Amino acid sequence: MLLLKFLLLTNVCLVTSYKILCLFPHRGKSHFEVARLLIGTLAHKGHEVTLMSHFPLTTTPPNFTHILLRNSSVFVNVLDMHQYQGHRTEKWFFIRDCIINYAETSCEYDFSSPTVQHFLENCNTDFDVILTHVLSHDCFYSFARKFQAPIVGILPVKWVTWVDDYFGNPTHPAYVGNVVMDYGKRLWFFERVENFIIGIMHIWWHKNWIAERGHDIAKKYFGADVPPFQDFAMNMSLLLVYQHFSLNFPRPLVPGVVEVGGMHIGPTNDLPKVGTFLI
Repeated sequence: MLLLKFLLLTNVCLVTSYKILCLFPHRGKSHFEVARLLIGTLAHKGHEVTLMSHFPLTTTPPNFTHILLRNSSVFVNVLDMHQYQGHRTEKWFFIRDCIINYAETSCEYDFSSPTVQHFLENCNTDFDVILTHVLSHDCFYSFARKFQAPIVGILPVKWVTWVDDYFGNPTHPAYVGNVVMDYGKRLWFFERVENFIIGIMHIWWHKNWIAERGHDIAKKYFGADVPPFQDFAMNMSLLLVYQHFSLNFPRPLVPGVVEVGGMHIGPTNDLPKVGTFLI
């Protein structure tokens, strides 16, 4: 009898779930689709997930809370990539035109919305980790200060230059091409010089437009003592990058950066008519 009790006690499984805050304020549907499956899986695995986004999940368990942002129009089929396939200098300004200008206006728009304000004023949850979109909404790093939680970032596009500084990641312009250019496997001399110039431009734009202006907006809602966003970014615990070396050329990555290309692909369903067709 004692042996039976001992075996029962030793086979009891203890499960500890986390309280996860997911911040995806970007209005681009393609950006959210990268993380949709991951967020849903975390909730279905038993973690207490709170999501702030413009897009809902298809199915949600009881331990999932969605803070739906509907204070502005979402972006679906709004970006014409052909307009950046002309002159080389047009590609240089892709980051500025499509990301930086949008980031400045969206931070103010989202922070001033009643939905976000109500959450900041009434939420007292002790979150264990913050999962957040990394690219254009640096202002949302301020949530880490309010909730005193570590940050795990998701970069839903190929690598952008300024993110390398967050992790001390090697990004030599002689062999690591910029995301907006269509460089081949080996860069010749002019491409290396061009790659270096574009990288400097993007870092400057990010520092003086996204970071500085976003920081001014964050101070209005989180207090004047909010640290610079670089402090949050450089203490980020992990970064998941939506690319893969089989499609994008291999490049050096530090352990805190993980490629997750294909993460959005979930379990597939059988096509009933395919079997009949093959027979």
